[in-house]
Amino acid sequence: MFKKIIAIGGTLAIAASLSVIAVAGAAEATHPVVSGTAACDTSGVPYITWRVTGDTRYANETATIKVAELTSTGGDSPSQPTSLLEQTVKGAGFVEATQSNATAGTGYSLTVKVQWTNHSTGNLVSQKSDVVTPASCAVPTPEDAMASLTKTVATCDVAAELVLGAPNNFAWGDITRDGVNYTVTATALDGHRFPAGDGVSSDGLTMVFTGTLDPKKTGVECTPPPDCIPASAVSYTYDGPSNSGTIHVENVPSISGELCEGFWATATSWKYKTDGVWPQTLDVVDYVNGKQEITAPGDYPFQAVITCGQGDVYASFTGQPEPGPILTGPSTPYIEKFLHGMGFTGPFPTWFAQDAGCNVVVPVAPEVTTATECGIAPTVVAKTTEGIDYVVKLDTTTGDYVVTATPKANYYFAGDDDQVIKFKGNVGVLVDCVEQPDVVAAFGDCTPGEFDDGLSLEPTRSATLTFDNSASTKPVLFQVLGLPEFDTVVAAGESVDVVIENATATGTSFAVIAAGRSFEIPIPACDLPPLALVTPTYSVTQPTCTTSGSYTLGSVVGELTWTVNGVSGVASGTYPAPSNRSDVTISAAPAVAADGLDPDWVNPVVLTFTAPSTDCGFNPPTLSYDPPTLAYTGLTVGTGLSLAGGLLFVGFAGLMVARSRKVQG
Repeated sequence: MFKKIIAIGGTLAIAASLSVIAVAGAAEATHPVVSGTAACDTSGVPYITWRVTGDTRYANETATIKVAELTSTGGDSPSQPTSLLEQTVKGAGFVEATQSNATAGTGYSLTVKVQWTNHSTGNLVSQKSDVVTPASCAVPTPEDAMASLTKTVATCDVAAELVLGAPNNFAWGDITRDGVNYTVTATALDGHRFPAGDGVSSDGLTMVFTGTLDPKKTGVECTPPPDCIPASAVSYTYDGPSNSGTIHVENVPSISGELCEGFWATATSWKYKTDGVWPQTLDVVDYVNGKQEITAPGDYPFQAVITCGQGDVYASFTGQPEPGPILTGPSTPYIEKFLHGMGFTGPFPTWFAQDAGCNVVVPVAPEVTTATECGIAPTVVAKTTEGIDYVVKLDTTTGDYVVTATPKANYYFAGDDDQVIKFKGNVGVLVDCVEQPDVVAAFGDCTPGEFDDGLSLEPTRSATLTFDNSASTKPVLFQVLGLPEFDTVVAAGESVDVVIENATATGTSFAVIAAGRSFEIPIPACDLPPLALVTPTYSVTQPTCTTSGSYTLGSVVGELTWTVNGVSGVASGTYPAPSNRSDVTISAAPAVAADGLDPDWVNPVVLTFTAPSTDCGFNPPTLSYDPPTLAYTGLTVGTGLSLAGGLLFVGFAGLMVARSRKVQG
């Protein structure tokens, strides 16, 4: 098998440097030069590279290879180098092809014939190489020796060491050390070698590894850890307004992994009892770490929300801080020790006090509704105010009311000695209203009924019900039984019209209820005939040899108007089919707008006309039917005969042309 190799523009120096076993011709350039070089591939199989080089004496001419023939002295039939065909060479340029799987000891030669651009034009110039005989190839040594090594990590106890990988077609040599530097050589076994790479010799027989090994660690990291974690590993954050933060114990290496001295912490908030800072009552308690001693590394969050008072974060090395129910002054009676006094790293102080007076509240007058109109009951509603309790008392017989306001615990009325504030007044008493509703009805014109499943429905009419509450002194709810969508509340002294469409036509009534009164509103009957439902009909008579065909349009019950091929206003009746038997498209509509169209009828309908199924032959002049072959041209019998005569003439003319061409040929 041949692989094409093309190199254009090569130089004589490059060509001379190649190892050529056989070259046709003398050192002087010839027409052209054909040569071959034998070699061995990586698997030990011989191959030949054939080269065709141009003639430098004709540097401006191009030679095109037209023939490339490979012959063998061993009697085998080598594959021909077809890839060389139509390739060109010029000057010192060349093209190459590779002959794979050549047989060792067998001679091969290549003959080429080229066509030059100018000289020897029209002639093929033939050149033949010398015989090239490949020698036997030695089986290559496999590159299957693989060596690797790793290093251990140096610790405070031992220095780093080499770990030699398992031998794979090689053997390790001794390790040579020079201080922290090392050298070790891997040698391939017989019949094996290393692939090319770092440290591999040119023949692949050895692979050298060099590097450094870290010495045993010394210094602070190798100092034995303390028995426990010191207090310096504890820090905290604190935000005063939210009275929150986090205690953090750093994970400092130690033998025990715990603090040398554990501690407890409690976050609290207090409420001011009066309009001053003291006394304070206990509000929120957050036992940090769930009342467990803090000894291990980690984060311990805390928060005790302040509601008009003071927040404190306590801590102790001896036990959980348990603040008492009240403070009358600093550390009175509970002795306070704060988190910031434990020697830990964090902000100072770990307490926060809101301004005095934040618990002062101001009562608000109640919201009242007076009985100024009939039917409106008076009301007295206390406002919801933070920190204040209200008590409402209302005498419904007189309308007098008293609303008493007192501060809740830890809230205070500023400037009020007895801490009681009252709001008084009169809202009047309830007065009943007069209810005198009425209902008046009016009916519209009758409307013919629509169609349902092909049947005409009864005529309908609209009804206007006037809900009259003009004589009443209170709002009234009007309700039409069975029609809740018309429920209407009419204000005192007002009237409202309600329109009910499609009122039932005959023998029924509307029942209206308002303020306990019932009203029966009869619905007058409509004297309109039901609508007609019109069913279109049609039929088709197909053309024959003697008739042109027709179609008939009709209806059932009522009258219709038709649209035929886009022409509207066509009456029912019988009409002739088109002379060319084209389709007819029909659509039907009731002649009376109020009538309905049969729902089974779907507009439009297409009527189709076809030619007679029998052969009518040529029509006598008296027949109305055109022969099929002529009818589609739109010709009559007379024009058909003219067409026949014309065809005879064309046939004769064609015959004459054919004869004329035959004579001329």
